[in-house]
Amino acid sequence: MSKGKNTVRVVTEAVAPIAEQMQLTLWDVLYLKEGPSWFLRIVIDRPGGVSMQNCEDLSRAIDALLDELDPCEQEYFLEVSSPGLGRILRTDKHLAAYTGQSVRLKLYRADENQSRTVTGTLIEYNTSDLILETETERRTLSRRQVSEIRANDDLDLM
Repeated sequence: MSKGKNTVRVVTEAVAPIAEQMQLTLWDVLYLKEGPSWFLRIVIDRPGGVSMQNCEDLSRAIDALLDELDPCEQEYFLEVSSPGLGRILRTDKHLAAYTGQSVRLKLYRADENQSRTVTGTLIEYNTSDLILETETERRTLSRRQVSEIRANDDLDLM
């Protein structure tokens, strides 16, 4: 396979069917540099949660395939993990899964209340906006204002 390809797309297309056969949901694929090292992170989910065994099983199932595909230009570390509590919601698929649930948004700039964080129930979303029901009001925020969206499912740990 030629270098310069879209690593995340190639890995997603290759790994998703294998994860599905193992009754896992491919939540996300990330290819990123941390310090001097590159990481290929495969994030999986399943009803009832992900075990270490699920991560190990998928890792073993895709190892030879990834070697054959050679999807990354650099050497990398493969990590298979669960999204965990407070998972990042990056895609419309993620937002669809969390519509009706509590989310926490980080804003690039403080809002009119001088806050850079907005927490509420995700009511609706589209390509340009997110609509949340907060404790006091219904708010529409432009997606351009938002630097990060996370599930707000770790409340009982605070």
